[in-house]
Amino acid sequence: MRRLSSDTAAKVSTVAVIIVVVIAAGVVAVAAATVLMNSDTESYSVTISVDAMDVATDSGYVYNVMNNGKYFNPNNGHFDRNDPSNIAVLYLSATMGSKTNYSNDAVRVVQTSTEATPSETITGNTLGFKVRTSDSEMKMSVFLLLKGTSHDSSGGTIIDIYDKAPGESGISLSIDMKDNSEVFELKGNAQSSLRGYAKITVTVSS
Repeated sequence: MRRLSSDTAAKVSTVAVIIVVVIAAGVVAVAAATVLMNSDTESYSVTISVDAMDVATDSGYVYNVMNNGKYFNPNNGHFDRNDPSNIAVLYLSATMGSKTNYSNDAVRVVQTSTEATPSETITGNTLGFKVRTSDSEMKMSVFLLLKGTSHDSSGGTIIDIYDKAPGESGISLSIDMKDNSEVFELKGNAQSSLRGYAKITVTVSS
């Protein structure tokens, strides 16, 4: 009875390894194709219409910074007031994924009520995103902000629009990624020093 020589055995083993590798590669390819089929992304346009922005404080003003004995005047951007102004320059920021957009400003009289309430309807103040995702919903972070003396949008003061706990914070909204339009009314906690109100309409279209 002949036995395989060591050379023959080595050749047989090499062929067996090659077959196993080919089979494994086929399994990986099928798995990769399955993952790709299950992760198809869709393109969406997300538009945020800012319908209202307001703020309330106990004092009735929000700018208390002084320079050379004068208070900041938000109407002209100068320090020329003897008393704090009752005017606030408000705007909204929205973040989806890694991108943040800012709305146009709205000039409002600071309210002194326990809760800020809508005073004027805003039209034509929108911001938008182009989104690609396979998820059925995405998170959007929304902040109501007070524009500072430098008018830098990325450095505004946060106004509370989260009514669950005191603080000066924004809110995270779950946005359905389907052709849809949804209205959100955001109100700050009554115990916060800066109590905000914002109403936005979020429209998703594919």
